[in-house]
Amino acid sequence: MISSRLKAQRHMLLAGFIFNLLLIVIFLIAKYLLLHGGLLFEQLHPGLLILLLFSLFANMALRNLYIKTSSLEVFFLFLFLLSLTLESLRGLAVLPHSLNAPLYIRNILSRSVYWGRVFGLLCLFTSSLYGVGFKYSNHSALVIALLLISLVLGSILPLDITATRGELLYKLGDSKGYMFLSYTLGLLLIINFLAAAFIRLSKRFLIIALAGLLLLVGRELVFSTLEPLFFLPGLVLLVLGTFIFSRQIGVFYLWV
Repeated sequence: MISSRLKAQRHMLLAGFIFNLLLIVIFLIAKYLLLHGGLLFEQLHPGLLILLLFSLFANMALRNLYIKTSSLEVFFLFLFLLSLTLESLRGLAVLPHSLNAPLYIRNILSRSVYWGRVFGLLCLFTSSLYGVGFKYSNHSALVIALLLISLVLGSILPLDITATRGELLYKLGDSKGYMFLSYTLGLLLIINFLAAAFIRLSKRFLIIALAGLLLLVGRELVFSTLEPLFFLPGLVLLVLGTFIFSRQIGVFYLWV
């Protein structure tokens, strides 16, 4: 018998897959409309579509691994990768300008991207907590709490609507708090995975700590700019980090 909590988690995985697929459809429709409408569609960088497709296929693979292992490290890695789909909204952020739409729409798109980044980081950090033996079992409530925390933080971040970054978003009015949160959680999750190697007596968590670092660096490179010199290496690091993380977790739980 499958427990109700496991069913709920599988439903969340399915909902994430559908959300990912929906964003791909929206992206392709927007690309088509821009190309045929003579607007600034070149801003819909193909790299963002590649990022969406990576998230989609990676999450399909992780869903199968989670069904086999019920590993909460994998479950929250899935949510981290799902948060990458919101990065595609950077491309859609040019539409309000191109279509003379109200600027608050671009504001919402920008905040959605920052919200997704905070949520993804919190999910990867939570994955590391379960790596060291975190026992909280109401996972649905935990995911909802992470969503709410991310929404609150994404809502209160000050935005400078007079300036944009290279990734097509409004700049943060004060980036110090956001950077402090990002670096602190990033450092703590690496420490957690390193500690897990000693707590759970498995050197595989040392490799998972490396994979976590690759995921963090890759995400920052993908976010920093759409220039191929940084975007493509960032995407490669995300692929490598996901593969190494999922492989080592699979070996730890299944001995495959």
